Amino acid sequence: MLELPVTVGIQQRLPVRLIVQLVSDEVYEQRIRKIEKQKKTGYKTSDDYKARCRFNLFITNVEDKELPKNLFPRRIKHVGR
Repeated sequence: MLELPVTVGIQQRLPVRLIVQLVSDEVYEQRIRKIEKQKKTGYKTSDDYKARCRFNLFITNVEDKELPKNLFPRRIKHVGR
């Protein structure tokens, strides 16, 4: 798990925490299967997009002492949506 301080916004910059988490191989494979189904509808999936399927990204403005990164689940076992 990796945590980075970043800012978001165009007119007003808001400092937030970006938490990057590697997903399990099972979740990655589920995500790839889901996007492979979309190929049948004519969509083309880039290799970069497939590489990003390996990660969960969390953005929060809650401070570390209130929400430590160790409270995020270590492994996500399901695919959202």
